[in-house]
Amino acid sequence: MSGAAMRAGVAALVAAVVYSWLSGAARSPETIPYSKSNLAQLPQFCGQHAEDLFWSTYRPGQYFGMRTRSPKSLLAGLMWFDPQRPDALSNIRHNAQERDGLSKYGWEAHDGKTYGRQELHDTPFHLTTSWVKRQCTSCGYGGDWALLLDVKKAPTPIPTPDASAEHDPSDQDVKLPRISVFFYVADEAGRSAEIQTDGLKGRSGLQGGSRVVQGGGVAGGWQLHMGSSSGLGKLRHLGVQTPHMHNLTELVQQSLVLKRSKGQSRGTPAYQLPNTAAAASNVAIFQLTATLPFTLEVAFLGGPSNGQKTIREPVTACSDCASKDGTQPESISDRAKALQGRISNRVVTQC
Repeated sequence: MSGAAMRAGVAALVAAVVYSWLSGAARSPETIPYSKSNLAQLPQFCGQHAEDLFWSTYRPGQYFGMRTRSPKSLLAGLMWFDPQRPDALSNIRHNAQERDGLSKYGWEAHDGKTYGRQELHDTPFHLTTSWVKRQCTSCGYGGDWALLLDVKKAPTPIPTPDASAEHDPSDQDVKLPRISVFFYVADEAGRSAEIQTDGLKGRSGLQGGSRVVQGGGVAGGWQLHMGSSSGLGKLRHLGVQTPHMHNLTELVQQSLVLKRSKGQSRGTPAYQLPNTAAAASNVAIFQLTATLPFTLEVAFLGGPSNGQKTIREPVTACSDCASKDGTQPESISDRAKALQGRISNRVVTQC
């Protein structure tokens, strides 16, 4: 074959390949739609397994945060600050950040479904959060859950000999350690949350708790109950309507108002929520300021609202958390200890 003929053949082959490629590019590629039903039939996406995982601590960017496995979820979260700091407003703890300077935070135990415990060591405080969840016939979809927050004063460092020599015994710190804690619920879908704080004044202790807010659209309706070792007489609240969930810390900072006692001209000011609620609020925030040690219980109850449910009966009275002698745990703390014991035994058994 002559050189001219070979070049002509190669050119024809290249032309055929280019034509074929261009013709294919001009046509829409053939696609076969994937059936959503096939994905939905996986056990991870349906049935009891999906319901067991509906509510959990799915907000890793916060020191403590709850949400559902749905695009437009009801959110819940915890904030706090030291009211005795002069720069208290710029040191609200909410989003987990290195600049906060916590020496310790993170889950120490978590089973992924029903229980989690973590310790948070802030400079003046040691906070422990114990989260528990249960499923029941009267619960809404995803179950009921509760948070037990226990706050104690951080241990005082042992003074060095030089520091002891310079310490004046008459220079006593007259300020008792205090903490200001916020707990909030926020609906990403914009559904309203009805704040109910009437009749809280005078209530004390953790027994029974009090319903402070309720709403709909999640788990067939829901209620949030609170109880505190310091009582709820000084519970402050704020209700706002906003589509933005990324700046809740700034929302609290901008909403706090300065309060001083009568005749108080010096000293640390008190920052408080204004006790106001906008129409159709989809964010409800509650604030308690208390002397340490301090305990707060929060219980989320799903399902239709049919009366003043209390913290203890719906959250802890369940058949799968009975103690060895057959009695039911009497508190969220007892239930948390029971679940912690299960995890500890499981770890020991596997070692």
